[in-house]
Amino acid sequence: MSKRSRLSLRWKLVFLSTAASCAALALSAVLMLAYEYHTYRTKAGEDACALASLLAGNSRAALVFDDKDAAIRNFEPFFENDNVLFVGVFKADGTPFASIVKPGVSEDLNTPLIKTGETYAFMSGRVVAYAGIMIDGSRVGCVCIGRSLLPLWIQLRTHGIVLALVMLFAMVISWLVVMHLQSGIAARIESLTNTVDQVRRDEKFDIRAPDAGDDEIGLLVAEFNAMLERVHVRDEAIAEHRAKLRKLASQIVLTEEEERKRLAEELHDSICQLLWVAILRVRMYMKKHPEGDKTLLEDALELIEKSNAEARSLTFQMSSPELYQLGLPAALQSLASRMGKQYDLSIDCENSGSDATLSRHVAVTLHRAVRELLLNIYKHATASHVLIRVEHQGESLLVEVKDDGKGFDPTASSHHENGGGFGLFNIRERMEDLVGSCEIESEPGVGTTVRLRVPVLSEPE
Repeated sequence: MSKRSRLSLRWKLVFLSTAASCAALALSAVLMLAYEYHTYRTKAGEDACALASLLAGNSRAALVFDDKDAAIRNFEPFFENDNVLFVGVFKADGTPFASIVKPGVSEDLNTPLIKTGETYAFMSGRVVAYAGIMIDGSRVGCVCIGRSLLPLWIQLRTHGIVLALVMLFAMVISWLVVMHLQSGIAARIESLTNTVDQVRRDEKFDIRAPDAGDDEIGLLVAEFNAMLERVHVRDEAIAEHRAKLRKLASQIVLTEEEERKRLAEELHDSICQLLWVAILRVRMYMKKHPEGDKTLLEDALELIEKSNAEARSLTFQMSSPELYQLGLPAALQSLASRMGKQYDLSIDCENSGSDATLSRHVAVTLHRAVRELLLNIYKHATASHVLIRVEHQGESLLVEVKDDGKGFDPTASSHHENGGGFGLFNIRERMEDLVGSCEIESEPGVGTTVRLRVPVLSEPE
């Protein structure tokens, strides 16, 4: 980024306005000097021609009678002018007749001009004028007079210095005026810019830019504030809707958990109990009737015991008793033990969050999330060891599940196509509903770490 682009709007306006004023003043000064230069040159040439014509009339007799001394005496009054450098009279064929030159000045004459008549020319910092000497309509000679242009350069230098001082003064005045005038514009625009930066930085749409009047900038600020108001109203509506959805989701989870708990209890109190009674009766019958073939009874007993084990396992899958009786850390420890045996995984559980107070909704959601993560590890990770870590960190509870499996690229679409991404997406959505977070660290070949973080209650429910 260039230095100019980093300048604030106020200084940009000051520099641009001052530069425009200085450019206009400089152009005016150049045009004025050019006009003076042209005017002075023209006047100097015309004045020199007038002197040459006057000398031509006075030198007519001296040329006719071939009196050089008389011609020189005619030159002397004009030569007293400091600007006259040389005066000369030439015959019709261009040969010199009489001349007088100031010391140190060379006669820089142009022979074709001498022969052709009255005109003037600029050469070597001087103006040279020519006038013909006429007798009865015939040209008998020519007068040449040279005048210095030094007064022109002195005048131009003086005017240049004066114009430079005027420009400097005008620049100072322009700077002060622009600083005063732009403050009202730049201050309002800078205030609007600061508001935009604050909204972008804090992502808060209840901020408003200060009122900026009724001009174009004021209309811009008013429209920006109106846009912020619309966004703020929309965000409030979205936040209210999300809060209702979060509350509804919490009620659904709790209702579902209550129903799962009720079904688990009924399954335990009815089917499991009946299966256990059936096991006892079969065993008692086998003890009372030891004779005969017991193969069918033993097979039936084995099936009943497997059914009882499956029913008890299903009971724990539907609802964990430890979660309600002992809390989340104990429930996760029990979950790790059961799923480790069921899926032949080495699962360790570290707990330093027993003192964290969680709502039933949060505890149930975390328990389900960890169970879903363990199922994902069994199905997709090809891991041999899993670590579940529970830690109370200030106002939040961290549940970390880390495996040594094959890992994956969280941004790759192939992971979602294989079915592993939907479960993680679902868990992330649940954490956001709890005003928490779900962080996933993984790359191919180094395993996966999932961190679930939720706020804790300041007081028990």
